[in-house]
Amino acid sequence: MNETKTLEKKISVIVPHVRGDYPYVEDPRVHNFHWLVDSLTRQDFPASDFELVLPDTLFESRKDYFRDHPQPFAVKHVPKKQTPWTRLGFCDISSGYNTGLIHADGELTLHLSSGCEFGPDLLRRCWEWHEAGRAVGILYDRKAGDSIVWQDGRREHVFGSGGKYFFDAPVKPFTSKTLFYQSFYGHQSVPLSACFKVNGYDELCDGTKGWNDVQFGVRLSKSGMNFVHDESIELVEHAHMDPGLPNCIKPDCHASRWQVFNEVRNEIMSFRTLDPDVSPEANRHPMPRWVYDVICKLTEKRGGEIPPWSETYLDEGLAFDLKNLWLERRRRDGLNA
Repeated sequence: MNETKTLEKKISVIVPHVRGDYPYVEDPRVHNFHWLVDSLTRQDFPASDFELVLPDTLFESRKDYFRDHPQPFAVKHVPKKQTPWTRLGFCDISSGYNTGLIHADGELTLHLSSGCEFGPDLLRRCWEWHEAGRAVGILYDRKAGDSIVWQDGRREHVFGSGGKYFFDAPVKPFTSKTLFYQSFYGHQSVPLSACFKVNGYDELCDGTKGWNDVQFGVRLSKSGMNFVHDESIELVEHAHMDPGLPNCIKPDCHASRWQVFNEVRNEIMSFRTLDPDVSPEANRHPMPRWVYDVICKLTEKRGGEIPPWSETYLDEGLAFDLKNLWLERRRRDGLNA
């Protein structure tokens, strides 16, 4: 039985949060949730058919926000599950998205980031492509105030006549990093069942920025997911300032203290991602110790520092079954499982 075909919602919009309340460039008094909530309120998709899932690293400091600001659609504002990287104060976006997937009750999941603003047809267009059997890679530009400060370079690369580009699974060649990066990064819609098939985001990508969404997209493609880029589906991400140290990052983790370690790990993770023989069920298996030992030796050789998680980095706490966690949560919520 495919449980995701009998869910309460059509779409779960998942947006992990780590930032304080007023982080935006040129708009210092705009609340963290302003553009996202405003855009969702204006959707031409029925409010009863979608939900917003917000895993929040700073949940305790604003856990009453949506009680005080009710919305016409369902909101699940939840604490993000803890990982070794959370305790060290690192960015752990993969854990944030996995938390959102655990709490999702929509057949289709839409993965966005902080400060997104989009037109009233975004959910409807993603749902239409879902019904056609396609996940959507969403184009986006970055905006500061009224100015576009970064443009999505995929437009020129992927679009011919008709304004659509299709990536049929599995995308080949697996050795082309450029192709993957053009295909899978940023914001995307993915069926919840497909997320379970690849066991969500690989949390070994956490602890630094980059590769988590690319790696997720590659594994989705390997598992048989077909993608599309549609020029009519795009959004704006408002430029934001980095989170302040008192909010989420411990001082001894700032200023790239373990930069060499992260660079070596990213290099090895990227090859792991592109290897067609690597299982898509990455989170069910922690990184082998011999791989970690190689990372440590290269780090020491290059004069870098090794973070103090030699055990937690490899332990079974990083291995999990996302669908079982989702089923357990549904049972706790009194829903069919």
